[in-house]
Amino acid sequence: MAAVAILQLPPQTLRRVALLTYGSPLRRLYARLFPAYLGYDVLRDAGDRIEWR
Repeated sequence: MAAVAILQLPPQTLRRVALLTYGSPLRRLYARLFPAYLGYDVLRDAGDRIEWR
């Protein structure tokens, strides 16, 4: 649920955040089950916020 947490962080904190996943099922599983919360657009927004670090 790290992607959801990233979406709630203030901009000054996002500069110090990086996300490391290994075999994360976010898109494969959760995007299908919860598209409003973890759909493709939401995951793309989370990646953009941390500048894909």
